[in-house]
Amino acid sequence: MSSSTVNLDTLNNHNQEPNLHNMVNDPLHLASSNHPGMNLTKTLFNDPNYQRWIRCDYMVTCWTLNSMIAELSESFLYAQSARDLWKELEERYGQSNGPLIYHVERELSKVSQGNSTVAAYFNKLKRFWDELHNLNGVSGCSCGKMRECTFGVTEKFLEIDSGKT
Repeated sequence: MSSSTVNLDTLNNHNQEPNLHNMVNDPLHLASSNHPGMNLTKTLFNDPNYQRWIRCDYMVTCWTLNSMIAELSESFLYAQSARDLWKELEERYGQSNGPLIYHVERELSKVSQGNSTVAAYFNKLKRFWDELHNLNGVSGCSCGKMRECTFGVTEKFLEIDSGKT
């Protein structure tokens, strides 16, 4: 018989050095909320669907963590629920992108009609307005003077575009 060396570590992924990311991804990993004897609330949740809800919440948490790169997900491993995880993600990364907003506003200020038709010019403006709206969630006018602020430009563009003039 010839002797050959086989590295069993390459064949068996259970011999990996344990880390938090691998433990959470393990299908047999139990979350702290799955501890049967632990009672963390004054009111015992005994609804028949509660355990199903806990499992689904845990599944959503795992999906969210698995969609991130390992370096990021490791800092969120101890989120108590999918909602807590989402709130934490929103707090850290839900910030408005100031430089991008500035860039779009600057490009919008440079737009001119030039040789374009009114419809093409309006489409350029509308594209920038929509992008700004998506970036910072611009709310509607609350003072009722929107027409004065825009000098009725939008209405004029719409009239010209529809051929009413």
